[in-house]
Amino acid sequence: MFRFPKKSGTGAIWKGVAGLLPKDRQRYGAGCAVVAIDAAAKKATLASGDVVEYESLLTTMPLDVTLATANAPEDLAEGLLRSSSHIVGIGIQGKCPHGTKSWLYYPEDDCPFYRTSVFSNYAKENCPNGDVELPTLCLGSGESAPTLSSKTNAARPGPYWSLMFEVSESTLKPVNATPVRQNQALQSEPVAATRSPTFE
Repeated sequence: MFRFPKKSGTGAIWKGVAGLLPKDRQRYGAGCAVVAIDAAAKKATLASGDVVEYESLLTTMPLDVTLATANAPEDLAEGLLRSSSHIVGIGIQGKCPHGTKSWLYYPEDDCPFYRTSVFSNYAKENCPNGDVELPTLCLGSGESAPTLSSKTNAARPGPYWSLMFEVSESTLKPVNATPVRQNQALQSEPVAATRSPTFE
């Protein structure tokens, strides 16, 4: 069985884990970023200048970043292969055509993403209620809202569903992230939707 938080998305998982730990041992914010690690002395220096002593260090930083932060020899990181991911989410007006599916995989070489999650199937809170009226920002064809007629672009109620795309990137598979960033810059509305006539 696949379990997922009813509210607040994936972040609720990590907040739940943090709730199991002593609050006085937790630090968050820009000043709490680790900027230097002295592995021999078992001390980590934070961006604020504070120094934290530790017995064991568990880091979620990328390994090459961890090595650089610990001032390790450069050749230790040079031979490492790494990948990263771009996560792109869209909201769609219409009825979801994918039933109760959670994931859709795309192994083809000509597809920019390797997996799509039907995020609205994870939890109802991942989409607005059907009676919420939202404008259309773009059509499934990619046509943007400014070129749509005022009738087509008028705010209207759902239903809504959503997709989350995972795009991997590495030295073997470079990704041009500019189109995604440009699209994000155009979307000034905090919540809006894409509409595809195919799914209505």
